[in-house]
Amino acid sequence: MTENDVIKSLNFLHEQIEGEDTMVCYTSDEVEATKEAVALIQELQEYREIGTVAECRNAVARMRPKKVISEVTKIYKCPKCESTDIFKYCGQCGCEIDWSDEE
Repeated sequence: MTENDVIKSLNFLHEQIEGEDTMVCYTSDEVEATKEAVALIQELQEYREIGTVAECRNAVARMRPKKVISEVTKIYKCPKCESTDIFKYCGQCGCEIDWSDEE
């Protein structure tokens, strides 16, 4: 059963609980539990869309400018992956390049 299936089932159960035709009595705690369960599953799905903590840290690290590696031959390399395919960002790893010391 997927998370979306669980949400559908809980929403259906919640509708049944609130309905007048129900033969079973539910406490207010049970009603709140179904609402809270749906909210928690939806929040979990939102966090999964954002990515893991490591993925977020890597993305932030790539956004910080890093000094370019300059060799005597004036071939510039990315400070992270040493690719020579660099402009404002590295074409290989996406690292932002800091050209402030270069003319």
